[in-house]
Amino acid sequence: MGPVGPGGPAVQAAQGGVQALEARGGTVVTVDRNVVTWAAGTVRSAPRPGNRIAGVGAVSLSADGVLLAIAGRSGTELWSLPPGADPLLVAVLPGEPTSAAFSPRGPLLAVGDPAGTAVWDVRGPRMTLHDPRAEACRRQGGLTAEEWAAHVTGLRYQAACA
Repeated sequence: MGPVGPGGPAVQAAQGGVQALEARGGTVVTVDRNVVTWAAGTVRSAPRPGNRIAGVGAVSLSADGVLLAIAGRSGTELWSLPPGADPLLVAVLPGEPTSAAFSPRGPLLAVGDPAGTAVWDVRGPRMTLHDPRAEACRRQGGLTAEEWAAHVTGLRYQAACA
């Protein structure tokens, strides 16, 4: 029995073949030169940096399907999978990982490589993706009237953070 989608089999034409596949909670992700997602009958795709294909060691979706980690020779790519939009690369974590997995209960990403395991708190990127202004205000507080006058000309001061 083959994979079935609306109107017949769901097939991905991938140059070089699919290097990794992950599925969770109604979302299917494949990785090769592109990151391709299937969710709610919609296919979304984005090219990976440098059009690379070699060295995909592991792929992991967060429990809520919002973040994707791709472990490979040049680091761990952290992707956002926003509903209704193409995948978006948000960070590349250093190292030469061989595995990666999200915690099922918290905003943590464990990445293993020959030197050991690093645990990354991905709460910041998640909050920035969810509400960039609120996260910027939480981290920095916004410009004061004096800072505004020094850096912004031609516009009346308006507090960004209240």
